[in-house]
Amino acid sequence: MNMDAAAAAWKFAPIQYIKKANSDGTQSPGYVFTLTEVPDDLTITVSDTTPEHIINHVKSAENGAYLSQVYAELLKAFSRNFTKSYTPAQCMRLTSHIIQIASHNSLDADTYMCTLVPKSITLFGGRFTLQWNATLEPLGIEIALENDVADVETPVISAVDSVAASATSSNSTEYTRHTPATADAAIASQVIEVEDIESADDADSATPSLRSGPPVPSERQARDRRRVEEFRLRATLAAVRAERALERYIEKYGEYDIESSDSATTDYTTGGESDI
Repeated sequence: MNMDAAAAAWKFAPIQYIKKANSDGTQSPGYVFTLTEVPDDLTITVSDTTPEHIINHVKSAENGAYLSQVYAELLKAFSRNFTKSYTPAQCMRLTSHIIQIASHNSLDADTYMCTLVPKSITLFGGRFTLQWNATLEPLGIEIALENDVADVETPVISAVDSVAASATSSNSTEYTRHTPATADAAIASQVIEVEDIESADDADSATPSLRSGPPVPSERQARDRRRVEEFRLRATLAAVRAERALERYIEKYGEYDIESSDSATTDYTTGGESDI
């Protein structure tokens, strides 16, 4: 029993007066003491979950301290209502128990933890009836064995994830799963134009294939990749310069003749190719 909880206040509802029939048909008054706040519950371990077996545990000597506490709080709360002074031990000897199992886990187990909370005490005919609410939970220890590892679902990695993963460093030991957006970006970074690259020995093979592992670039591929990046950078800078030159031209002359520009560009491309 938790000592901090035991130090807290026990609270009862006002006495409920009832009338019950005796065995001879006459009626006698009775009294119901309902507990509204219980600072601590009674927890026991049982192998048999029948109410009779649980009651035997409750009445055992090892749980006597809890029962004595219940009646001590009852006698203190209603001391003015009793005509004589009684002790918890006297009340315990005149007590019968009713167990109401509020929940029961359907899993089979050899041992259960039973948590009991006193709900009400009825005094009738000079005897007490203590009603409990009980919950049962199986006490089982589950360990994940090595054989259970095979039952764990293996994540499925799609072809898009495989290609996206190849964009990471080949020396990295971590793998980050890509979202569709980042996977598309990773795939796009792998696609290059091959018109200005020197052909490899197997350049005649026109059928693309997807390797199972990340590609390992050769020295020639790394050199060609640097050339492509350099050409792309030059093209980007040339486009920016052309745009700025066009803006300055329009500001100065007001319009730009696209047709004459296209013909001049065509003449330059076809006629000056040998000088490059």
